[in-house]
Amino acid sequence: MNARFSDVEHRMDARFNDVEHRMDVRFNDVEHRMDARFNDVEHRMDARFRDVDARFASLERLMMSLGDKFDSITRRLDTDVKGQRRMLDEHEERITDLERAERSRPQA
Repeated sequence: MNARFSDVEHRMDARFNDVEHRMDVRFNDVEHRMDARFNDVEHRMDARFRDVDARFASLERLMMSLGDKFDSITRRLDTDVKGQRRMLDEHEERITDLERAERSRPQA
């Protein structure tokens, strides 16, 4: 009777080992496929972030360039405005001098 139990035990062990082996193979296959998918997604995300970073860097360069251009225009306008104010001040002084001279002139 021990031989029968021993034979059944060996067959059951063999079946369990076979099932365990097949499950290991299936889980390893699923693990490899999932790793491949996750790696693919990770590479795609990295590429997307590199593209976004490149776009932001380009936008930053453009903004810096615009800032430099605005600064240049502002400096030029400041110079022009100062020159025009100086001219206006001179004309105002001349008009004031003419008005003063007109008032001080004897009336005929």
